[in-house]
Order: sequence, then structure tokens, then C-alpha cells
Amino acid sequence: MRRVVARTAVVLALALVAACSGAPQAPAPLTQEQAERLAVVRFRNNEAGVREVAASVTGPDGVLEAELTGWVDFTRQVGYAHVGGTEGTGGLVTWSTTTLAHRDGAVTAGLPPLPPPEDGWASAALDPAASPVSLVLGLFLSLTADRPENPQLLAQSSAAWLGDEVVDGEDVELFRGPGNAAAPDVLADERLRYAVASDGTLVRLDAELGGGRSARLDLGPASPTSLDFLVAGP
Repeated sequence: MRRVVARTAVVLALALVAACSGAPQAPAPLTQEQAERLAVVRFRNNEAGVREVAASVTGPDGVLEAELTGWVDFTRQVGYAHVGGTEGTGGLVTWSTTTLAHRDGAVTAGLPPLPPPEDGWASAALDPAASPVSLVLGLFLSLTADRPENPQLLAQSSAAWLGDEVVDGEDVELFRGPGNAAAPDVLADERLRYAVASDGTLVRLDAELGGGRSARLDLGPASPTSLDFLVAGP
């Protein structure tokens, strides 16, 4: 009898650990409430304006390839960040939906300097297909909209609820994005996993970039930092 009780206790303990570990759950259709929460994710970013952001790109071998720390103005769709890692030279970047400016240099810990240096910048078109980092930059700017999405359409799409998790001490729900045939394969929503707070604020985005690479985008609270200097470029 004692052995049976002991085995039962072990099974219950393991079940409790699995339930609390944030282990992946089977995708489930969205409830109306969940669809409404997912529908405002991009709109919440637009409302927030500037948010502090960070991102990392991991290669197929699990090795960190690049890191990014900075700000994104989701209303104006511009960003400014430090970028460093094994993929190319580190330095500063500013970007919009169409252009990318890079300034080589040593990458220091923390946020990039304000105001940014005035010289040493080289500009080009932003091409998300050019590199994983360029793809992440474009992905950040895709996370905004001036109005909520249609929750009824989201509930009827391939979007799904994936479970609950804790991110940096905050309770979030995990969602798989809806399929989007109009998006390039590399940015298709079904390869995105959204970690969303109870008010619809996006806390984290995990993305499969293709070729075994993945990216994690973390978004902080709204920031008073102004990126108005990026309207005219660095």
C-alpha cells in the first residue's frame, strides 16, 4: 500500500510540474474574448507610440548570431538601435519601412546614444530578405496598425490559442498568428507566436525565420524617448 501511495504521489507531482512549466499545449480555436484581445495587438503598439525593444537571432545550431537593443516608434514606423553579434559588423542602425542606415562601430551594452552621431552613416533600401537582422527590423515595423483587426475574422482564421506563460514576471497568453497568403513566406503570420498581456499589449514575439533560424522580439512599456530626428534621417 505504501508503494502504491508513493507512486501515486510521484505521478501527481510530475503532473503538477508539467502544468506549471509552461509546456506547449495543443493549439485551440480562439474564443471571442481571445480573438478580441489578439485583434488589438498592433493597435496597442500604435497607441503607445515609442516602445523600448530588444531582439535576438539564433542560428540553426542554437548559437546566438545577433542582438539588438533600442527603440521603435510604432506610430511613425521608424526605429533606432544598437546591433551586434557574429552576423556582420556591429554598430548603430536606424530604419523605416523603406530605408536602412548603418554606422559601423563597437557595440556597447544598453541602449544606443541620444542624440545619434551625425556622421559615418551609410544608407540603403531596407530589404527584409537580405539578412535575418533586416528581417527582424521589418518585422518590428509590421507590428502596428491605426485600427484594431476584425475579431470575427480572426476567430475564423488559422489563429490559435497556445496556452499561458509568464514573461518577465507578467502573465501572458500565447497565440499563433493567422495565416496570411498575401505575406511573404518568411514573414507569414503562421510562423509567429505572440505573447499578449490581458489588455492586448504585445510583450514578446517569437518568429521562425527559415533555414533553422529563429528570432525573439521583446517589447517594453511605452517610452518618453523621441525619435523625431529619424523623420529626416540621421
